[in-house]
Amino acid sequence: MYYTTIEEYNIYLVENQINVNIIDFVKEVNKLKYNIDISFIDEFIELVSKNECCIYHNMLQKYGIINLKGTTNDIKRILEQNDFIENEDYLLRNVAQQLSSGTKYKNEYYLHPRAFKICLMRSLKTKKYTKYYLLLEECIKYFNDY
Repeated sequence: MYYTTIEEYNIYLVENQINVNIIDFVKEVNKLKYNIDISFIDEFIELVSKNECCIYHNMLQKYGIINLKGTTNDIKRILEQNDFIENEDYLLRNVAQQLSSGTKYKNEYYLHPRAFKICLMRSLKTKKYTKYYLLLEECIKYFNDY
């Protein structure tokens, strides 16, 4: 099981009559050629089937797009920079929080998976997600060859 290129990997799969799914193919090509941290791939693939604004804005913090100390104003700025449309690309909820000093209202944003992934790809803080999507494109081509 020795191969050093994607083409050799494809030959190995064909000659040994090994069926592999596209996700396992991407993971193997990544290990072979790029070695990008794609530990998030399964979670991202699952988001593809969701056609609703279901991703809470703190996921942008989790994936390093905004600072952990970031506010909803940072989220609003990102949404505006990307020309996202309310009720299509994101939902805005004004949620009441009961404090000892009274009621405070807080904005909560829920992003559509496409909008969330656009934010990841366009981030100036990391190129990791852009590299991931380029990897996927390359893998589609080589998986098709296979």
